[in-house]
Amino acid sequence: MKFDLSGRWLPIVRRLPVSSPVADVALTFDDGPTEETTPALLDLLAAHQATATFFLSGVRVAARPDLVGAMVAAGHAVYAHGWEHIRLDRVAPDQLIADMARCEEILSRFRPTPVPYLIRLPYAGGYRNPRVHATLRRLWPQGQIAHWSGHFDDPGLAAGCATAGQVEAAAPERVRQALDRPDLPGTVLLMHELAYDIDSPVRAEVSLTLTRHILAELSQRGLRCVPMQPHAHPPAFSRWLLR
Repeated sequence: MKFDLSGRWLPIVRRLPVSSPVADVALTFDDGPTEETTPALLDLLAAHQATATFFLSGVRVAARPDLVGAMVAAGHAVYAHGWEHIRLDRVAPDQLIADMARCEEILSRFRPTPVPYLIRLPYAGGYRNPRVHATLRRLWPQGQIAHWSGHFDDPGLAAGCATAGQVEAAAPERVRQALDRPDLPGTVLLMHELAYDIDSPVRAEVSLTLTRHILAELSQRGLRCVPMQPHAHPPAFSRWLLR
């Protein structure tokens, strides 16, 4: 295999930096904000003294910018997750840049644009595509791709449940299985708010119920939720490494 050493690749971050406290994990939410989930999620996080990272969809931000302000006021980190939640590796470079920049323009009204910028692509589309990396570097030269090292398949749970009772019955074991791992400290955990492309009446219940059980389980294990952090010194070849 021929490795690209030209410097066009952005770092891919899957875990908290090795310098982070050993009792920390990062809980991240894609696809918000929505009135069905965001206020209740903020209440849950506050009740557990937890802070999270929200990767926000531009069309939903435009509909409820006040919820972005509530996130920032509560100490959570917010980043762009694209505008229309499309596969950005399938569009022209200029459209990719415009899509991400349009969302960040609104977010920048509530907090300074972070540097380095954490980038989570919709569907993770193109996170290992050199053309996408090179394009994103034009927008955020110090950007880092915000991937994850653990997830709960909350869209799959929403697709498989028809009632809130079914969600509640399935949630505890799903959370325990996802968190029962020796490398849990330092993990970046993926969740969604009202996940796109899922035809289910319980999408909001899935987000809220899983989050309630996640926070309770992490608390029992003595772990603290903190915002996702860029790496000060990203490892070489980070697109192949786990940390």
